Amino acid sequence: MSRVFIQAYCSYPHGGALANFIQNLTKAVLYLGYDVLLLTDINKEYSFEDVILANSRITVIPIVASEDGEISRRQKQTGFCDERIGALKRYNICREDRIMIFWLKNEYFLEKLFELEREIGFKSICGVLEFYHVEDYASEEKYKKDVHIEREVYLGADAVLAVSEYVCKYYMEKGMPAYCFPPMVDSSEYPIKRKEMDKYKVIIPSQNDYLK
Repeated sequence: MSRVFIQAYCSYPHGGALANFIQNLTKAVLYLGYDVLLLTDINKEYSFEDVILANSRITVIPIVASEDGEISRRQKQTGFCDERIGALKRYNICREDRIMIFWLKNEYFLEKLFELEREIGFKSICGVLEFYHVEDYASEEKYKKDVHIEREVYLGADAVLAVSEYVCKYYMEKGMPAYCFPPMVDSSEYPIKRKEMDKYKVIIPSQNDYLK
């Protein structure tokens, strides 16, 4: 069976909108019949044991910063490239597998990943939430860096997964295969429990044009 490796930076689970998107995306991919391996940082509000228990159908591979300051700086500079690429090799990634990348806007890591793809032959898909404006960033430098990643480096992937038709159209006009996949909500996570005090409300139509 083909596998989908989801590479994400999202404080999983429930660490924000992207983490929720990824959580529901994994369920959709599982439903399609793929095995799912998720490589992500872990939300500090949850123990890794709890994460594993709640995600028994997927393989969660934690991406953890080193306690050594120098190593940690190197990890952040490279987008945890050694850890992420190393995990793919440990799990013997092959031609039939797929990689999905979310919020990893690190050119060093992406170039190494695309290099590995050319060597092995798997397919890569970059996820794009939306195009933010310069005023949404702490600095113009960070804005320009993200623009370079999203509108140039991502073109090295096989396809783009967008959450809006606007972003999807942008990549399609660039000649890039693009698919629109909006955020989802798993209603089964929030079952409605009827309380003992709840009563059924019955509407009885009147003989007139209005209800009495």
